[in-house]
Amino acid sequence: MNKMNAFLILVLFSFTSMATTITKDMSTTAFILATPSGPVNRIVRIKNLDEFIKNFMGKNPEVNLKDPAYLQIKQYFKNGGITALIARVPLNKNAIPLAKNVIGESKKKTGIYAFSSSDDFSQLVIPELNNLQEEEARKARKKAIKFVKIRDALLIMDTPSSLDFKETIAWRDNTPDLMDPISQSAALYYGRVVVDNITLGVSGSMAGILSSREPWEQSANVAIEGIEKLGTLISESQQLEINSPANGVRINSIREFSQGPVVAWGSRTIYGDPDGLNYIHSQRMSSMLRGTISKTLDYYKTSPNNATTWLLVKAVIQNYLTDLWSVGALAGVPNASNAFDVSIGLGSTMSMEDVLEGRMIVQVRVALEKSDHYIELVFLQMMMNEQNGKWILHSAQKKIL
Repeated sequence: MNKMNAFLILVLFSFTSMATTITKDMSTTAFILATPSGPVNRIVRIKNLDEFIKNFMGKNPEVNLKDPAYLQIKQYFKNGGITALIARVPLNKNAIPLAKNVIGESKKKTGIYAFSSSDDFSQLVIPELNNLQEEEARKARKKAIKFVKIRDALLIMDTPSSLDFKETIAWRDNTPDLMDPISQSAALYYGRVVVDNITLGVSGSMAGILSSREPWEQSANVAIEGIEKLGTLISESQQLEINSPANGVRINSIREFSQGPVVAWGSRTIYGDPDGLNYIHSQRMSSMLRGTISKTLDYYKTSPNNATTWLLVKAVIQNYLTDLWSVGALAGVPNASNAFDVSIGLGSTMSMEDVLEGRMIVQVRVALEKSDHYIELVFLQMMMNEQNGKWILHSAQKKIL
């Protein structure tokens, strides 16, 4: 090794030891709720139940302590929820939310689109779906799943509250939107629980559990706190039927064993795909990786688009993934090299045209569910250059944006 190469390696090692990745927050949940009071279609960030009461329960909150929206938020924080973003939707004259209000409008940023400007939520919960007629709920569900797919988040839903087990199976098998591969961005739960003598779904509780856990930690067989009893019972055979169907549409269940705690049994996303992400923790890990690596690459957008920068970027990403592997977040064994692969460079991920037009492209392969099962993530960072003291996009880039 000559002195120049040794010096370059030393410099890069110094930079990578100082460089830190910008980790995507995975602890925040967005809620669409029909609350008794509060601002409509305006996001309010809350950290605890008292803040929710102050903003959304009216002047006499004690009269609304049985309100389902309040109980969902109560369960969220009871089960470890850290931060919640609340968007209140208006009700009709019968005190029922309309699908058009739940969905909202993109241009007006109402309904689910109220969260369009928020890039820090990782879960979306819409308990009001259970108050809609099925045809209306289906429209809202499709829009919501598409929205979280774009936002790289997870939609947590309850099965329709009016259906028993057999009816839920029939509903699942006759609901086309659940069979769409995009449903890998959503999870469904069958099971009702009783909280303060009110029966409700577990979407708020499960969002709290996910909020408090690392993205790679599974949410199956986790006790749900704050409930009086389980409102629906399910057998082992029913569990297999609902969670491992032939059509690939999976529903997780809520169960109780030998008078033990009520637990979430199953942690699968709705749509099953042998080549995709089948579990909630895998979906969340993928989301965290995309968000973290994208933010980290943006840090280097004013660097030269050359081999030195590429080597530094590769080392930073490799260090980040190695740290994740060391805590068991990635599936590769026996060493980190089996868990991921990072590619960047001319002739590898970029052509000369890419380099000249300021495109830095990184390809990352990671094993999330098992050692020989990789997902591929591709990142495109648009580089900038300095002209007259201002950082601007490369002139050639303007043609492709």
